[in-house]
Amino acid sequence: PPTIINKAVSMVTGKEGVSSVLPGSQLSNVPWRRQGVKYANNEAYFDCIEDVDAIIDASGTVVSAEIHGNINCNVHLSGMPDLSMSFINPRLLDDVSFHPCVRLKRWENEKLLSFVPPDGTFVLMSYHISTQNQVAIPVYVRAMINFKDGQGKVDITVGPKQTL
Repeated sequence: PPTIINKAVSMVTGKEGVSSVLPGSQLSNVPWRRQGVKYANNEAYFDCIEDVDAIIDASGTVVSAEIHGNINCNVHLSGMPDLSMSFINPRLLDDVSFHPCVRLKRWENEKLLSFVPPDGTFVLMSYHISTQNQVAIPVYVRAMINFKDGQGKVDITVGPKQTL
């Protein structure tokens, strides 16, 4: 039978109200994702956002270029999905940083992004492509500079390249 001394000891030691069994439905081996997530429509969106800093000469030739990019994700998948993403030429990517869900050993060994995504929006990775790598810029730039009677006019035309 409980006594006042037993109650006092259990309160001081913190054993009162603590269950010896953890709730199973809320815990998972992957701390960024809840277990038992279910969706009527499974969807995963991956947006590659790149900022291109380039110097292009008058003939349209790229003098130097740098690209800073992010892969933004919006994932609504049921269960515990295990996803992989590969790149055509992963050696171009410098200074990469990953979301904690990415398996780093798999990237280091195989240059393959393998991950269990969090639910909702997150940045999967960010990267940099430097000028040492010859990168084809997907746009053309044409500049026309005209001077007449002490005044100048600059026309800059930017458009998508038809072939890379």
